[in-house]
Amino acid sequence: MADERIYQWTNEPTPQDDVIIPIDHPDWSEGLSTTKAQLFADEVAARTAWDNAIIDGSGLDADGSFPPEPTSDYLQNIDFINAGLDVNTRNGLILLDRAISASVANNQLIVKFVISSAELLALNSTPVLKVIAPGIGNIFETCDCMARNNFASVPYVTAGTNGIYVRFESAADFIAHLDKVFCESAVDVVSKFPIERHDLPTNVGIEVYAPDGDLINGDGSITVLLRYAILPEPTPLPLPIKTCCVQPLADSFTNADLTGLGNLVINHGQNTTNIFLIVIDNTNTQFPVTFTSGDEGGADPNNYITVPIGGGIAGTWKWAIIAY
Repeated sequence: MADERIYQWTNEPTPQDDVIIPIDHPDWSEGLSTTKAQLFADEVAARTAWDNAIIDGSGLDADGSFPPEPTSDYLQNIDFINAGLDVNTRNGLILLDRAISASVANNQLIVKFVISSAELLALNSTPVLKVIAPGIGNIFETCDCMARNNFASVPYVTAGTNGIYVRFESAADFIAHLDKVFCESAVDVVSKFPIERHDLPTNVGIEVYAPDGDLINGDGSITVLLRYAILPEPTPLPLPIKTCCVQPLADSFTNADLTGLGNLVINHGQNTTNIFLIVIDNTNTQFPVTFTSGDEGGADPNNYITVPIGGGIAGTWKWAIIAY
């Protein structure tokens, strides 16, 4: 033992915290000793502080676990349970990703724009583009239009019986009509305007236009709030070649049948992705929907479809599909 070097001693892979460690320094008058716990105390304290900072900064519980949010639409305990996922940060992101995907599938957006005084006074000769085109293969589906006449000191006078059209670029028809009474108001006024019957051109932006001529006088502005969705242009469904093999299916559903993400998952069992679907709401009105093949996780696309409904529906709804 006396002739052995330290590196020849038997290795202890898990030394206790109170194990004695010899230490020395040229400035010391004699060798000293310390313990494992003393040697690593600063490192342990620093790592504990870093861990606590990460836990606090990430909004985690004190033990580092992910806290479900009881007021959330997507991150409650039941949402993890319904999805068959453990409660942790990564799975919370998965739930949010699924919710975003479902929202995009039935996407609605809101745009607010202002028509300035200079634009109003030249709105017939120079229509103004306010919402850029949605991209190749896409269309705008307009849902609601509201506007505010921000009166300043002089009211506008329209050049004819019409006011201002919100329309697709250069279209003959219009999406909404901000009428003469609204445009010529001498006080601040907020109005909602009906969406008119209009064609839906592909990849065309939305502009404002005064059909009867430029507005006269006036020094205020108009703020427009437009709610719309960006949808893919509908394409014709392929016709079934063999009419003998077309399989119609139908059923009803209620809000209780929807998943936590507001989806209706239909097991049609027809071993095909060629599906035509319609959904009728509780007022016997067709509900516009899209769907994806497969269950909510994308599994078994030949026998399931997932339909984003949105949740919170009233009464009994119906669906019908033709599989071919």
